[in-house]
Amino acid sequence: MDPLFVTLFQTRIDPGLTAARLLEQIRADWGELLDSEFDSVVVETQRGEGPESPPVFVIAFDEVRVLVAGVDVPQGLDVADAAQGSPLWSAEAELPDPDGPSLVVAASSEAVLAGPVFDDAVLGDAVLGDDRDLIEEATLISRVVTSLLACTDSVRAVYMHTSEQIAEPSAYRRAALEVSPDLPLMLWVDFMVADEAGLVSAETIGMSELGLLDIEVTDSTLPAEQVVKVVVDTAVLMYDDGPVIGDGDVLGTDSGDFTARIAPSKYDADHIVLHLVPPTATANRAERRAAARKKKRR
Repeated sequence: MDPLFVTLFQTRIDPGLTAARLLEQIRADWGELLDSEFDSVVVETQRGEGPESPPVFVIAFDEVRVLVAGVDVPQGLDVADAAQGSPLWSAEAELPDPDGPSLVVAASSEAVLAGPVFDDAVLGDAVLGDDRDLIEEATLISRVVTSLLACTDSVRAVYMHTSEQIAEPSAYRRAALEVSPDLPLMLWVDFMVADEAGLVSAETIGMSELGLLDIEVTDSTLPAEQVVKVVVDTAVLMYDDGPVIGDGDVLGTDSGDFTARIAPSKYDADHIVLHLVPPTATANRAERRAAARKKKRR
């Protein structure tokens, strides 16, 4: 599985952003949590700190390393498209330059810093264990990003690769601190909904990158806000308890019983997702089967 990472688009390289300053802010933001969760939180590796050099340093949380690396090559991201569907981006905010300086924050079980940054050397060759705890990795990345945003005014936008959304720095930091100590799931997962001719569909983008199943609901006659609530509640259930929903399970909700089906996505046959069949769809299918049986008996 690929590394998890977040990109921070900058207006300039900030020489005041150092590993020591970041570690100080991490301890200020998360000190009590860190003391209860880890034996050691230290700066393990650093290089490139200077007025013209993009920073590269690693914060080690016991055996999990979080890498902060300056990126000096275009990433080819469509930030305008990402901004349109991002709840933490205002229409008045100035879009970042995706080809300008930026920082990548990623997780690795070992620090790999040989070779040019982002040239198949840092993220491409990051050593990732087979037994990765993706939720822990995402949570640590999010905490580092949250603290980093308090260390510099050079960041214009935060791009979450799992959800394909961007957030204004102040909105990201506020949202992450509000749900502490948990992962700000709404930042890492996009909850999409569409209402076409009275039929509501919803899906998630980003759950699979966290080691869970993305969720889809199609052609529901329930109101959109009810469908979104079911999808969000199901995502939170899987975040809290893991992949506990099996094929054929029935999920009782305030909007009725949804049937779980684990099958290829409606939009991508190679992507296995958790389909939630809404109550009305289940009833309609039952009615059709009953009608077919009645026709055979004639």
